[in-house]
Amino acid sequence: MNLATDVNVENLTLRESHYGIDLTEDDPELDLRKETQVINGIKALLQQRISESFEQIVRLQEARQQVQADLQDKNIAMDIDIDQYNLSHKSPNISFKPDPLRVPKGSTTPCEWEEFSRYNVQRAEAELEEEIAELENDIRELNLAIANKRGPMKLAQTRLENRTCRPSVELCRDAPQYGLTDEVKQLEATIAALEEKLKQSQHSLDSLQKNLHAVNDELDRKNNSLLLDKRCMDVRERLKTQPKTTTERNITMTGLVRDKPDILAV
Repeated sequence: MNLATDVNVENLTLRESHYGIDLTEDDPELDLRKETQVINGIKALLQQRISESFEQIVRLQEARQQVQADLQDKNIAMDIDIDQYNLSHKSPNISFKPDPLRVPKGSTTPCEWEEFSRYNVQRAEAELEEEIAELENDIRELNLAIANKRGPMKLAQTRLENRTCRPSVELCRDAPQYGLTDEVKQLEATIAALEEKLKQSQHSLDSLQKNLHAVNDELDRKNNSLLLDKRCMDVRERLKTQPKTTTERNITMTGLVRDKPDILAV
């Protein structure tokens, strides 16, 4: 786009060197000024797209950081639970605790835990899907803009080619010739800028689709974890059955009657 601007400005500057009766606003002059408006419009649109993309990237990074932090917390929690599972009454590092039944500050309910986990992943998924939809729309618009430049390009090139058939001294590099030449150069620069933008958008789309696939995989893992945790809660419902004697209660709570292998020990 900088090349297109430079060519346009240079053409206008050169035409200002006309003097006398030749210093006039003819058709090439008007076309160059229209071209300036088109370039400025495209630059403004691209700048808007850049700003929107930057804001979207910030939101995506925030969502990704939350998902990563949530995943890290879950891994820590899983390691702690595995360690507790591997404990037995024979473990050397067990002891009586002053207040084991207390509810720690910041504790959440299973429903709150599930809602928070789903929210983080679904938010990241929604952000990615929104950005993908915007990029797909941008790609369609860029392809359309490039296609719309093909017709004018063929027309300008045809006119240039046909004018080479002028005979003898009439084969003059006159103002229309320079105007058509500048038009072709401008169209080439514009198409090149659009194709570069299209390439960048397609690359961004591919990256986002890979990220979305990763988020979906993470969502599947979380759904599996939720299912396993619910099954664990169902298993623990057995503890609600009140033993008849103190001995039975101690056996139930301590698991003395089971010889559990440390299958999850690291």
